Amino acid sequence: MKFVIVSDLHIGAEICTLVKYDSAGKRFIKGEMFDSFLDAVGSGNDYLIVIGDLMDFAIESYDHVYGAMGAFLGFVQGENIAKEIIYLPGNHDFNIWHTIEHETNIINRLKGGKSPRKFRMSVPGIIDCRGRGKSRLTLHDVRREKKNYSGYGGLFLDSISRAFNKKGDRVIFNVAYPNLYLLLDEKTYILTHGHYFEQFWSFAGNFLPHIAKNDPDFGSRISNMDMVDLVSVNFPLCQLSSSGIGQAGILTDIARNIQSDIVSGKMSLTKTYLNRLAEYIDSKTNSRKWYSPVVEAIESIALKKAISLVIKKLSSSDETLHELLVKGDKEASIRLENYFRASLNELNGIDESVSKNLNVIFGHTHVPINFDSDQCPRMVFNGGEVKMFNTGGWVSEPSGNGTKKFCGAVVFRYDSRNGLTSQEVKSHS
Repeated sequence: MKFVIVSDLHIGAEICTLVKYDSAGKRFIKGEMFDSFLDAVGSGNDYLIVIGDLMDFAIESYDHVYGAMGAFLGFVQGENIAKEIIYLPGNHDFNIWHTIEHETNIINRLKGGKSPRKFRMSVPGIIDCRGRGKSRLTLHDVRREKKNYSGYGGLFLDSISRAFNKKGDRVIFNVAYPNLYLLLDEKTYILTHGHYFEQFWSFAGNFLPHIAKNDPDFGSRISNMDMVDLVSVNFPLCQLSSSGIGQAGILTDIARNIQSDIVSGKMSLTKTYLNRLAEYIDSKTNSRKWYSPVVEAIESIALKKAISLVIKKLSSSDETLHELLVKGDKEASIRLENYFRASLNELNGIDESVSKNLNVIFGHTHVPINFDSDQCPRMVFNGGEVKMFNTGGWVSEPSGNGTKKFCGAVVFRYDSRNGLTSQEVKSHS
C-alpha cells in the first residue's frame, strides 16, 4: 500500500500555482509549481488523496473551473501518479459533495426506475493499515462497483479528463465527506479539510446549542451532534459560500473586484461599497415619527461603527488555529472537541476496535505544518493529546509590495515499509 496526501490545489482560481491561463488568456498551461508538485507526490501510488479545495468555485464559474481541472488531469495523466483519487471536498468545492449526493441518491436512482433516497450528508472513508488490514479504501455503507480497481468510482467526476482530452483515460474519483480515517496500530488519523474548525463554516452548529439546548424535542440531540448532524446544520452557509457567489453574474464580478481590493490592502473600493450599503439601509429605515431624528442619529452612529469594525476585520490577518489554541481560546477548543467527538461517534459505529489516540491532518489554512514542525497545534481530548498537522497549499498569496509568494505545502506519504512520513515543499525561487 502506497499513497500521498495533499490539499488546497484550488484548481481554477487565480491563486493556483499548478495550472493557469497562458498570456493570451486562451488556453490552460502548467503553473510555476507544477513540476515541484510532480516531484513531491511521486509515481506509482495506489491513491492520490486530496483533502479539500481541489477545485475552487468560490468566485469562479463552473465552466472555467472544470476546464482548468480537465487540463490539470491531462497534464498529470501520463505521469503515473496514482491509480485512483480519493477526494474529500472542502469549503471552496463543497458544492461537489452536494452534487455527488444528488447524483447517487436522486439522479441515478430515478434513471434506474427507483425511488430517491435521503442524502447521506456524511460518508466516511476508511483505510485500514493495521496488522493485516485490507489497506484499500472502504467507503462505509457504499456499494462497490466491481468493474473498477477499488470497487468505487462511476461518478461524473471520472469523465472530466476525457471531456477535455479525447485520448485520455478515465480518472477514477472516490469521494468521501467530510472525513477519511487512516487506521494505524497505535494511532487513528482523521483526514479532513478543516473548514469546520473555523467559526464561519460551523456557524449554525455553534449557535444552535445556545438557542435550542433546552428544547424538549431537540435539546439532547443538539448537545451531542453526530457527524451527519454537524454537516446538515452547516449545509446552507457552506452551500452558499462554496459556489453561490461564483455563479452570480454581475455580483460575481463585483465580488472579484472587492477581493482584489482587500488582497491589495487598498480597501478603497470596499469602503465605497460599504458606505453605499449604509446609505441604502439608512434610506429604508426613515420614519416620520417625532422621535425620528434621534433614531436616525443613533442609526448613523451604529452604521459607521459597523463599517469601521468590518474594515478593521478585513484589514487584519486572522489568528491561526495554533495561535488560538496557545492562548487558550475557549470557542476554538469547543469547536475542535465537538468535531473530534462527532468523528469518534461515527468511527465507533463502524469499528469499535480502532485506536482512540487521535491525530489530525487537515488543510484549509494554507499554513504548512509537517511532522517535525514546532508550530503543530495540540490539544487534550479524551484523555490524550491530539496533534494537528497541515498540508499547506499549492497557491500563491500576497507578500507585500504587490508581489505574491508560494505559501508552501506539505505532502504526507504512506507506504507499508516506512509508515507515515511528511515532506515540506517550498518555492523554487
